[in-house]
Amino acid sequence: MKDGAREGDFTINVLFGTPVVSDPGILEGIANFMIPANISSAIEAGIRKQLSTPGSQSTALARCTSIGARQDPQPPFDSALFELPPKRRPPILSPVATALSKTATVHFLRITRKPPVFGYTSPDETGQFSVFLNGVPGVFPNTPPLNLPAAGGSAPLNLCKTVDMNGADRLQLIFVNSPGGAVWSQFATNTKFGAGPGRTMTTGRQVVVPGLPGPPDPVTGKPAVTKPQTLQLREFELLYTIEYHAPPNTLSPGTGTRAGVLTGGLTGRPGLVLDPGTPPAQPCRKI
Repeated sequence: MKDGAREGDFTINVLFGTPVVSDPGILEGIANFMIPANISSAIEAGIRKQLSTPGSQSTALARCTSIGARQDPQPPFDSALFELPPKRRPPILSPVATALSKTATVHFLRITRKPPVFGYTSPDETGQFSVFLNGVPGVFPNTPPLNLPAAGGSAPLNLCKTVDMNGADRLQLIFVNSPGGAVWSQFATNTKFGAGPGRTMTTGRQVVVPGLPGPPDPVTGKPAVTKPQTLQLREFELLYTIEYHAPPNTLSPGTGTRAGVLTGGLTGRPGLVLDPGTPPAQPCRKI
């Protein structure tokens, strides 16, 4: 550590010196005694020609605030001790900074499974439900109440998700179901990003089913063969509300509200007015 710094990098520098050749063995020592020429010197000179001195190596282990040495009775176990820096706490936002942030929270209140369409047999499984708020994903927990029967039904929800709206000019909500159904809706700044009344959106997808029996053949009496048909399914309806938080005078004119099934055209829906006398539920579960 330099210049009065309170912490620094714990670095190990390894320096390599000149290679050392071990002492001669017993037979080599006898040969040195019996023969006037020093055979060991000639062998060591030949070995050193084949050896090279590697460069130094440096390894940074960690940041530290202090360092010391510990001597062990056995030299191979000598060690270096160091102290890690204290963990830094994340900065605390001032009330002014918090008040200037813009967020939108979508509360998910209910899912309703629509009755099956004539000519199509709905599967028993409802699949997984997910949402995307301005591209940020959220997954509904797969709880037993969401396993709605194929004949239709509803399940209450108490889920919510919050997204940062700083720099955004719209709030886009996409609701999808793992079998393939999807629907989207988006709200501009002039509607306070859809804040206020309850709203619904229903997933849509296309399925291909066998053709219905045609009129009987006048000769054989058998029904005529028809081609397979494509059906548009409207399966799962989501009831939700939007809550928008922003500093004063931050809204600007926009393009209004749009909504639609991802497989088709625009299908705007009027807002649903929730009963204001309904007591507040428990805090929503964030997804």
